[in-house]
Amino acid sequence: MASGGDSNTNKPAPRAAKVQSKDRDMGSALRTVYQKTVDEDVPADLMALLDKLKDVYDSTLLEEVPSSILDTHRKLD
Repeated sequence: MASGGDSNTNKPAPRAAKVQSKDRDMGSALRTVYQKTVDEDVPADLMALLDKLKDVYDSTLLEEVPSSILDTHRKLD
């Protein structure tokens, strides 16, 4: 009686196999969508906005630098 149950212990139940298959398909779909998103170009208007923000950030940093350091840097140029 015990030998009849032993032959099925290495095979997943049909329901478990379906779940694993769906999980695998979902994982594959998510990886595909992620890769397509990573490969997309950044829109030009967003890049322009980022450039403006960078310019503001850079100018703010210069305002925070002590003038003595800026004067020394200017003398070296």
